[in-house]
Amino acid sequence: MSTELQVCTDWLNAFPHLSRFKNGRKLLRVWGPVIFGIELEKFSSEAYRPRFVAMNLLSSFPEFAVSRTLSSKRRPQLSVKYAVHSGNCLEAIDIMKSSFPILENDGDTNQGLLISVYKSEVDSILEESASPLAVWFSLIQLLTYFGDTSSALVERDRLDVYVKQLSAASLVIFGDFPSFLTRELDVSVSEFEKRIKSNVAKGKWSSLPGF
Repeated sequence: MSTELQVCTDWLNAFPHLSRFKNGRKLLRVWGPVIFGIELEKFSSEAYRPRFVAMNLLSSFPEFAVSRTLSSKRRPQLSVKYAVHSGNCLEAIDIMKSSFPILENDGDTNQGLLISVYKSEVDSILEESASPLAVWFSLIQLLTYFGDTSSALVERDRLDVYVKQLSAASLVIFGDFPSFLTRELDVSVSEFEKRIKSNVAKGKWSSLPGF
């Protein structure tokens, strides 16, 4: 039976640009305003589930809004057994690499890969009939931060159409929703930079590669 350290080491050998955060089960790195990587989620005493995660530091409420498990033709949610781990993890590593190529990029990760992660997640969540709001907010914030205002406006229009289909009860957690959108999305780059600095300090993320 492999230890947690051995499990993390096997994944870090496959993804050397990531770093284990606080000796836990998250293997992360930073590029620009996003923290992303792999979480080795506890599933049972015999297995765990690897998932891709990403957090947008431009948000005033940063969280790992992107959190996606792996799937294969045989298993809709892929889990990995601890036993004989170095062999059992190979399929999951290959699927992770093909599903999230951003993980294999070195320090020159580009904006397009980050944007594609968030666009794909919005579309996936919509297909699952779940709420994509947190990821959608992040997508618009990232487009704005990177200076792609035309794409940000397109996504804002798509978001507006989606929100009009929702009940008032589903938006009550945001308070006055139009005011919430203004606070979150109509933000200058300098204000976004302040948020990044504040969120890094609060989460103690500065030890991650990329800072």
